[in-house]
Amino acid sequence: MLTIRAAQMQVFESRLRCAFEARLASFIHERCPDRCAHLGDEETSRTVTAAVSRADRYGLVSEYDIARFVLLEFLLGQEIDPHSRLAWVRETLDDPRLPPETKLDILWEYAERAPAGNSPEELD
Repeated sequence: MLTIRAAQMQVFESRLRCAFEARLASFIHERCPDRCAHLGDEETSRTVTAAVSRADRYGLVSEYDIARFVLLEFLLGQEIDPHSRLAWVRETLDDPRLPPETKLDILWEYAERAPAGNSPEELD
């Protein structure tokens, strides 16, 4: 019987995450070419890696939801943190009553309707 040790699993997970982040950075380059050109390749990759870590803190686990989160940050032009003008986004992500995919659906709806940084209340 084959036994995979915890250390081996960490190596596999790390490689998968790196590959995902590389694919995601390429996707972000396609969708946000101006911002990526401004940041440069290395900074874009670092920004994607940091955003993936933030997505993990919000309980986002599927590649699809993580990609939507990262793209949302790039489109809004800033990371989602407690001190940003996008506090309403963080509050939505922190809502324990909502499943992750619903949270992102809500955020995308607002992002499509509002200029960057506006809260949902400002749309009314």
